[in-house]
Amino acid sequence: MTTLSRAFSPAVSTPQAQVTTLAERWAMLREQQSGLRIRNAAALLSVSEVELLATLCGQQHSQAEEQVTRLVCAPYDLLAELHSVGPLMALVRNEHAVHETIGSFGKLSGNGPVRLFLGAQDQRLFAFRWTKAFFSKTDARESIQFFNAQGSASFKLFTRPDTDMDAWAKLVSRYVAEDQSQTETVAPASPETQKVILSHDEAARLRERWGALRDIHQFNQLLRDFEVGRLTAVQYAGNEWVREVSSDAIELALTQAKEQQLSIMTFVSNGDIVQIHTGVPDRLLRTGPWFNVLDPSFNLHLNTAGIAQAWVITRPTGDGLVTTLEAFDAHGNSILQLFGERHEGEPELAEWRALTEQLPTPDKETVHASA
Repeated sequence: MTTLSRAFSPAVSTPQAQVTTLAERWAMLREQQSGLRIRNAAALLSVSEVELLATLCGQQHSQAEEQVTRLVCAPYDLLAELHSVGPLMALVRNEHAVHETIGSFGKLSGNGPVRLFLGAQDQRLFAFRWTKAFFSKTDARESIQFFNAQGSASFKLFTRPDTDMDAWAKLVSRYVAEDQSQTETVAPASPETQKVILSHDEAARLRERWGALRDIHQFNQLLRDFEVGRLTAVQYAGNEWVREVSSDAIELALTQAKEQQLSIMTFVSNGDIVQIHTGVPDRLLRTGPWFNVLDPSFNLHLNTAGIAQAWVITRPTGDGLVTTLEAFDAHGNSILQLFGERHEGEPELAEWRALTEQLPTPDKETVHASA
């Protein structure tokens, strides 16, 4: 992972003229910090990633054979054709986790605003929130990238050595947009409307509803009904259903799953998509603040310094209790969720539940709203 440097100042002048355009500022930044990722560059320049990417749109760059093309943003139409191109790397990230899965896409399922892929590529797609799409080529690496209205990356798809490049090129060509201008507009983020404090009666009703759950997917409706985020619901759920664990619980759980050869499901979401990988973690590597899973078909890069709280969460279903280990950041956003491998109609793995029961509690007791 690239470490950001604050040495760059957008106000620095070139010998010829004052650097004023975003394209010029980015070009200068890349000269100063070779290899800087576009997402990190956007943060340094105080713009969105899509605004930065658009500065390269419609033009061929000799340096690194860089090419960016704006696409018609019809995500479900395009995604439905992915099965024809062979293996791809699919990337989903949030502020503290990067989740990469390698494999071929199957049939896109569903008819409403939410669709899904199942199989080697496993995603829950909220593509009605995606508003912009681009094709990008840097050296021999090609990708299709989707962004939301705020300019943040929702979903990225990268070619692999065994991708059918003829089918890929034909797919891209069918979605090239007429507009190839070098600017993009973004919308401000919507103000937060979720509650973080519940009354005594609201908290009691939430715990009652929690105990009445019969499907893991009913939890999202519970959140909507009480107008709360995931962490707030957890904090009010009560000791019967949740237990706070230490911030290193994710790393401990992945390490123990490797030792026990226990298959787990790793979920990462950014609000626009949920990507899932199922399997036994194998190659684990700590690099500074990043804890990594580096397996042949799955990579996870987790910035554990961003974990403010971690919880073991239990919810009742028609198949028995389902246990999740979930990490949250300082703003209450979900970073990552771990489940034992489970299929609909089956109870969860007893080994997974036993693993979560042994995870340590925080060193210092934290007082939450449910106390």
